[in-house]
Amino acid sequence: MAKDWPPTGKGDLNRDGALYLTDSFRAAAQWACYGKSTSDGKEAGVIEFEWNGPSAKVYPYSKWGKKADYENYVSAVFHSTLVHNIAPDETDRKKYMALRKKEVDRLVDLSREYDMFEGPMDTAQFPKITNGFWQYAVVKKTAFEKDVKMVAGYKVDCSKIPDTKSLPLDDTQGPVAKLSKDVTKELALEEVEV
Repeated sequence: MAKDWPPTGKGDLNRDGALYLTDSFRAAAQWACYGKSTSDGKEAGVIEFEWNGPSAKVYPYSKWGKKADYENYVSAVFHSTLVHNIAPDETDRKKYMALRKKEVDRLVDLSREYDMFEGPMDTAQFPKITNGFWQYAVVKKTAFEKDVKMVAGYKVDCSKIPDTKSLPLDDTQGPVAKLSKDVTKELALEEVEV
């Protein structure tokens, strides 16, 4: 299934590229319509995938402990820098910069040790994307080929997808087949061949 790997370039959760997923159809549709995509803002496509990776090596958001640690990870893999001070008591600039470089290298290496990472997306630069956007990055081709299954594709009418920072997501989590009839009618979902 993974003819061209990775399907995306460097992103929030992995420097080497990954397949980025979310667990909410509304969030996926919002990203397809208004995020960094090729959509014209009128119509977009969303592909539903199923993750079946109980033996996969996943790095959950909860493992970071502090939000600042997660933010440093994202900054390290995406920008090769850190956003939070890691040694506030270090006064020697040269030593501090060496510590920062070592931490960036450690975080980049960590990004290559797991099959999947998860965490919130920083949506500040995307005014039409919800603040509650949760992302999962399948970072290894072997995990993608073994643990990810394409289920269906959907054509989305972007006029049915709000471009707001406070998007309700809980009613569109899980398999599309299990969404309520009200939600599928509201979103005007049209299944297409993928």
